[in-house]
Parts: sequence; structure tokens; C-alpha cells
Amino acid sequence: MSTERSSGGTGLLAVVAAATIFIVILEGALIAAPTAWMVGTVFVVLILVALCVVGAVVRVIDHGSVVARPPRPAAPEREPAPRPVHRPVLGR
Repeated sequence: MSTERSSGGTGLLAVVAAATIFIVILEGALIAAPTAWMVGTVFVVLILVALCVVGAVVRVIDHGSVVARPPRPAAPEREPAPRPVHRPVLGR
């Protein structure tokens, strides 16, 4: 059965995949050059990325998609078809 609304799974999968790749790269940099300031920075960035993923999940739950779609334009109201007016012809 097809529905008009998308499930939003593709966009959510892209967000989760990008977040995972970003965190793995960031943790690799931490392992390569561990410093005190970098540990704190990695944890703060990890929390921000997790909040972004949670926000994407909430958006999919609420709106059905990660990306906001523009609203559909309202169908223009059709003007009623002109009706002929039957009047008696005067002067004949």
C-alpha cells in the first residue's frame, strides 16, 4: 500500500551515517594527539552531534521527514461557470 507521505527514513539514515563518520574521525584525531583541551572538546562535540541526531528523529516522528517541505499551494477556487440569463427581449 502506498501513502502520500514519505517515511523520512532515507534522510534520517543520512543524518545518522554522517554523525557516525564525523565522530569516528574526531575520535581518531583524539587518539592521534590526546591533549586535555581536546578531550573536553570531543565530549562537547559528541553531545552536540547526539542532540542533532535526536532532533532529526523527533522531526521524522513529528513531520514525517528530516527536511522541511514547502507547503503545497492551495488549490485556487474555481469561479462558477457563467449562467445565461433569460430575459424577455423588449421592443420586438
